[in-house]
Amino acid sequence: TATTGPGTGEAILAIKMKGATTDSALLRHSITGPATSTVSIVAREKAPAPGTAEVFGPLHSTLGAATRMDTQGNIVFEGQIRPSGKYGIWYQAVAGSLTKVVTTSETAPGTSSATYSALEMPSMGSAGTFAFRGVLNANGDNTANDKNDGIWRGTLAGGISPVIRRGDPALPGMPVGSKVGNIWNGWLNQNNRGAWRGWVDTAGDGISAFPADTYGIYTDTGSDLRLLIAVNDIAPGTGGATLASVDYPVVSGATVGNEHVAFIGTLSGAGVTAGTNDKGIWRSDNGGTPVLLLRTGDSMSTSQGSKTVDDIDLPGSNMDIRPWELPVMDNNGRVLMIITYTDGTTAQVIAP
Repeated sequence: TATTGPGTGEAILAIKMKGATTDSALLRHSITGPATSTVSIVAREKAPAPGTAEVFGPLHSTLGAATRMDTQGNIVFEGQIRPSGKYGIWYQAVAGSLTKVVTTSETAPGTSSATYSALEMPSMGSAGTFAFRGVLNANGDNTANDKNDGIWRGTLAGGISPVIRRGDPALPGMPVGSKVGNIWNGWLNQNNRGAWRGWVDTAGDGISAFPADTYGIYTDTGSDLRLLIAVNDIAPGTGGATLASVDYPVVSGATVGNEHVAFIGTLSGAGVTAGTNDKGIWRSDNGGTPVLLLRTGDSMSTSQGSKTVDDIDLPGSNMDIRPWELPVMDNNGRVLMIITYTDGTTAQVIAP
């Protein structure tokens, strides 16, 4: 959804018809005043898919095919076309027509003739900017399959280009001789910058497994693209403990100088007791060193007295890849967390 004015807004929803047909469709609901709204079909199963000679397959708004909307009401979604079975990304401006961005088997921009084999989970920033994960066939400059995925970002008018790709070397913050490993989906903030969880190929050979290679968080919030932090790094604010894992990051911020990345991590090493104080949430402001916001084992004042934190979560975290782009952090970096205390009670907490 998008609130575009005091009495106006946009929404996108998936439906399944009943009666003579059970086709699925994506609908746009445009609210243009207190008592005025219109509903239009964005895409419909078995109807022509723009930019192709085929028709849409089933349309829905879950998991990999989730539909995203920016604050202006522009949308992007992934869909399948038939009979080929290819997948594609389509974009519709708030007052425009549906347009194809790319489909599988097409050449991926910014590569030397490598083609897409899969397209996954698009996300929206603002003003029509979107990003998505692409997986590549073993052709072009990915013949050795060592540059086989990445994140692409752009606009329909300005085109798309890779932000980060497996095999990229020497990003700031990376160990000497290392390369970027496989990258997974992430979100864009309203300044159209993002953060992504991915492998850190410490050996630079593209074949080592965990723990020789490890996981990290890459981001271009606040400055140029870099490795923000990785597993086995000292976890800030913990007195010397190291990160044992990092979850998928969330981002926020609408302007340069006011951008944020937050992530949940687990701990090991100095002063860590498993199940007691081995989990925390950190936030990086404008690309700076992450700051610990809260850790299990911490005491908190509540309306029921002082309580000890037993678990920390973000809405959607236990959905693995967090397919729902939940607004868990506002543009000032305040984070909404779900807290479980050692006495079994729970709370929703906003970290300033």
